[in-house]
Amino acid sequence: KSTPMIKAEKKILLTFAVLYLLFTFFKTDMRIRYIAPIIPPLVILAMYGLHQISTFVAGNFSVPVRRFMTVGLLAAAAFMIGMNGAYVWGQFNYADPMSYLSGRLDREAYIERYRPEYPTIQYANLNLRDNSKILCLYLGNRRYYSDKEMIFGDAFFRSAVTDAEVPENIFVNLKRQGITHLLIRYDLLNQWSNRQLNDRSKQILSTFFKDHAHRLLSKAGYGLYQLQFRPWLSSEAMGKD
Repeated sequence: KSTPMIKAEKKILLTFAVLYLLFTFFKTDMRIRYIAPIIPPLVILAMYGLHQISTFVAGNFSVPVRRFMTVGLLAAAAFMIGMNGAYVWGQFNYADPMSYLSGRLDREAYIERYRPEYPTIQYANLNLRDNSKILCLYLGNRRYYSDKEMIFGDAFFRSAVTDAEVPENIFVNLKRQGITHLLIRYDLLNQWSNRQLNDRSKQILSTFFKDHAHRLLSKAGYGLYQLQFRPWLSSEAMGKD
């Protein structure tokens, strides 16, 4: 039978799990790493639940029924453990840490296998000025390994493109935010452009990249561009919001 202390512990664990899950759900995109802190409380609550089921069965059923239900509970627990074990094994195979630990892959090659934008970020680390500010488009908020300031503004860039009357407007909006470079994932940018932009906006975006974005590096589906001033940038465009 649960004591008052155990009941209080259950309420505390359940409250923490629910509130943390809701906080994460409404604050950011849901990722398993963001809700990992609630896993231990849920495991503890699950064990409490199994214990209560076992106690209930032992006190309310005959021996043959208890044995049958106990076997069922053990089978269910074994199945859940097996599913988790299969998941862990799959993650281990995917991560393949032995290829790095054994020396078959060096650090850069191992990171690049899972983060294809890594060579582009390394190029930026080695070649851009310390005061550079990179706008990252469709990188999923991954700023790993970057020594430079990186901001993530997919929505801001989309708005700059759709509101632009001329290509220079995009340039001006970016420079007003202090942005000096763009780091782009090509496939997702192209998907957005093809699905969301009309022909006029597509032409404006294409001209912007042609006239105001100098490509520094393109590799593995990612590109690094430097914003550049052009002499024909009109004062009228510079004055527009």
